[in-house]
Parts: sequence; C-alpha cells; structure tokens
Amino acid sequence: MRLARPIKSYVRITQRFSPPGHKGLDLSAYVGTPVYAMADGIAYGLYQEGGFGRYVRIETPEAKLYTAHLDTIVVGYGQPVKRGAIVGYSGNTGNSTGPHLHVEVRRNAGSAYTYGAVDPWPLIDWDGPRAGRRISGVHLGAGCAFSALDRRVISMLHPGSVVLRPNYALDAQPVTSDDVAWILSVVPDCHVILSPFASASQTSTDAGCRAYVDAVLNALSAWVKVVPGGQLHLELWSEPNVPAYAGGNGFGDTEADMVRMNSQFSEAYQRIKARYPGAIIGFPPLAMGHRDTWFAGNPAGRYYLHGTSGCRGAETMTAADWEQARINGPCYQALSLADEVHADVYVHDRDGIVSCWNHAAYGRRFESLRYWWPDKPMWITRYGFPNKAALNGTGASQALLSHVRYMVDQAPFVGAAALYTLGNSAAWGGEMFVTDGRPSSTIRELTALQGGDVPAPPPEVPLMSEQQVGSWVSDFMQDYVLPLNADAALYKAAKLRNPRLTPASDERRPAELLPVLPDALPGDIVCQVFRDPLDDGWQEIAWTRVGEWAPSQIRWIRRKN
Repeated sequence: MRLARPIKSYVRITQRFSPPGHKGLDLSAYVGTPVYAMADGIAYGLYQEGGFGRYVRIETPEAKLYTAHLDTIVVGYGQPVKRGAIVGYSGNTGNSTGPHLHVEVRRNAGSAYTYGAVDPWPLIDWDGPRAGRRISGVHLGAGCAFSALDRRVISMLHPGSVVLRPNYALDAQPVTSDDVAWILSVVPDCHVILSPFASASQTSTDAGCRAYVDAVLNALSAWVKVVPGGQLHLELWSEPNVPAYAGGNGFGDTEADMVRMNSQFSEAYQRIKARYPGAIIGFPPLAMGHRDTWFAGNPAGRYYLHGTSGCRGAETMTAADWEQARINGPCYQALSLADEVHADVYVHDRDGIVSCWNHAAYGRRFESLRYWWPDKPMWITRYGFPNKAALNGTGASQALLSHVRYMVDQAPFVGAAALYTLGNSAAWGGEMFVTDGRPSSTIRELTALQGGDVPAPPPEVPLMSEQQVGSWVSDFMQDYVLPLNADAALYKAAKLRNPRLTPASDERRPAELLPVLPDALPGDIVCQVFRDPLDDGWQEIAWTRVGEWAPSQIRWIRRKN
C-alpha cells in the first residue's frame, strides 16, 4: 500500500508513531493548509469532541486513513474521493496543543497494535532526495591551498558538493579550477558551488554591484569548461544582510538595503542566465541577527524572506497569512527567480554544543527557511563547526553526526551540507578533519552515512611504531636513491677525474627516454651528471657514445647549477 502526501508544503514531524501512546504521525502545518486524500476510497467527514476534533476518515480495501485536528472539512459523509483530492484544511481542533495535522493508518489486517495502527511514514510517497544524493559536502575555505591531506579526505568521503571562493579578477585565491578538475575525476557527480567574494565597494553602490557581476561573468567562461552541466552552482553576495557596521560586506539589514539587494540580485540573475543558462543560481545564505527570518522574540518588521505578517508564532499563522507574508517580502522577486536557496547552518550555539543541533534558530534553521520557499532545493554552503577547537569539544562530533542523520532521514530537499572547513589556514580551523595525517574518525563515520554507492572506509588500523615507520621509509627511499654501479664506465671515469664526485642523476640514454630527438644527434649517446660536495655550485656532466667506455673517451662539460 502506497499513500500520497497528505500535505504538499514543507513537512516537519513533531511527533512520530510511538504506540501505545501515539498511534499516528504529527506534522507541523499552519491553520488553513490544504489536506489531500492519501488514497482512492470513501471519505467520511466527522467531528469528535476532544480527541481528533474535525477529521476525515477514508476507507480503502486495505485500511482506514485518518487526517485529524482539521479547521475545515470539504467532503461529505460517504463521499467517494480520488487520491490527491482536497478533503479539508488543517487546523487546531480537538485534543491539540497547537496547529498540526495528525495522520493515522489503521490496517484491516496485519498489525500488532490497537485498532490495527501502523506507522504511516514509510507508506507515504514523500518527495525523495535527489538521485545519488550524498549529504556531506566540503567547504574548501578561503585563502587555503588545496593540500594532499584534503585530497585524502575527499577520496574517502566522496562529497556531494564542494564550495569555494574562486580565484578570479576581484579576489585572488589559491584553489583553482585544476584542483576542482581533480575532485571531479574522483567524484564525477560532485556539485561545485562557486561563492565569489564581494568587497564592501562591490555592494555599496549599484555600479560596484554591476562591476562584480561583470567579473563573475568573465570568470564563468573558464569554469563552465571544467564543471559538467547541471553541477555548476553560483552563490552571489554571500550573507548580503550583514552590514558594514557589523563587520560584513553585505547590503545591510534595513528595508532599503533589502529592496536594493532584491533589485541587484534580480538583475544579476537575468544577466548571468542570458549568457550561461545552465548555471544554477541560488539565493545567498543569510546571517542570523540581521533580519533574515523572524524567530520568536525578534522585533516585528520586514525580513529578507518575508513581510511583516510573517512575524508571528505558528499558532496564530494561517496558510493565507503565510502566503501573503511571502508576497510582501522585500526580496520576493529575487527569491522567485532564484533556482535554489542557500543556507549557513551550524550545529552549535551559545546554548551548548551537545544539544544545540536541534535548536530552531541554529541546527534546525534550515527548516525555518524551508517554510518560506518550500518548492526550491536547498544547499547548505557552510556547515558544522567554525574551527577545530569547537569540533573537538565534548560531544561535538556526535552532535554533528546526529544532525547529519536527521537530514538524511527528514530533509530530502537539502542537496548537501558543506563541512566547514578543509585547508591549512589556522583562522579557518586548519586541517579540521585530519588526525595523524589521515581522515579523522568523524570523516569515517560521515562516509558511512553517504549511501551505498560510496565505498566503505577501509578498516582503521593502529599507526605504525617508530621501528615500523623506519623500516617502511628505508624501503621507500631505496626506490628513489640513485643506483651506485662501481663498474659503470661513467662512474669510473668520474672517480678518476675527481674522487669526490658523486652521481647527481641516473645514467641516461636519450634515445630510450625521448620519442623525438634532433635529427643531427647521434642515437647512441649516454650521459650522466655528477657533483662535488665541496663545490656544489657546479655540475660535472659526462657523456659518451655506446661502446666508447675508456676513460679517455669520456667527454666532460662543467656547468653552473
């Protein structure tokens, strides 16, 4: 038995199926949210004092389906309905402590619980995640060179996304398109999110904004050659709500700032799409505390994501209020154009590292953003902990893993969350996900959550002892040390010339090494470089022809290093 979604807006579970006390599934829903028939059947609109309040029961050959605590019922008693038809509007009637929708499935046979109750969650065809989604991504930092250790982490994790500040005309950065090409060679379907930095001068005036977009357009000409279509994302003006007085480079947090951001983003979107229609452009992440979206206790007013009527608790908001607040938002045009929404989400805050991952304004912040634009994909472009010290705090790693598991189970709209950060900058946390020169235990556990398509990490083995390291190093270096052959003609000639001369290269035969030689060069040349340790500013280069091995036949050239 497969069931349709009972509501089509963003779904957050407020209480799971947990018999015997709770035999259904509670979903958050504003009053007035349309409620849909989950299957074909016969519908009965009913009322119960307390308990379910207003509710609809749909009877099918397999089960009875309940949607309860409704505000309004729009079907009669014994009315045939089709899957997906509206049967009512959500509310707060009956035994309810706040607006929500209670969904219950009672099988006609085959349940161990009272009334034949079964868990509705696995039966409902929720919108699934993007095919092949890997929830963990990586943020490559700012000012950080892409190191060999970073490559080890990426090779194990197979990130779903990489986020980076690209090296372009307005912002010199060490991570290059060659680095990203290497990542794509290891993880071909990885999504690449470019977040070109904009200085205060590139946001403070309209002319500066247009110069910024000009530079981004020029940079994209190289990136579209490296990143496959459908995998190149663009994040313009990251955290545009942070004003200069708060240390940011954004437009600001006044209503005039929001309106100007709306205008400049909309213009930039249209210009970029005209030249690069395949680029995926996201509405940039907003920083907390600068009128991003309303939380309880914030002052009323217009916010980047919504208008004044959105500054109320969910218990007093109707679906109509919610839609009107969206339309009245100062950035409604920009948000309507954007292909997706980007977010910054951290799983710690002042309230404590261990418990904050489910804090509405921090770790669960992406859900609050989702309410306003439920039809758009979301990518978390800065995620986790801001530095290694915080990540190493008591319980922090487990908090991160708990949050990732939550997103895997209940946030299919999140493309990937880019771990902040790799790289070697001390200010950015340094090698956050590396321990003893190899991917940390946190990365190993995150890899296990990436899905069945990602190879499981190999078993973690103890590091070698010093004696074992020494043995391995000696074997390793033997492959690189220059071979000493006391019988070689060039070596003998060198020792006769100067007993201190030692080989600085292998004996080389150009005809065996190079596919093309000068036409006039004999094909049987043999050569080698030697150096005197007491005169290391010079090289002694010996050459001869095959068969001319006598010391008197060896030719010598002395050249500066």
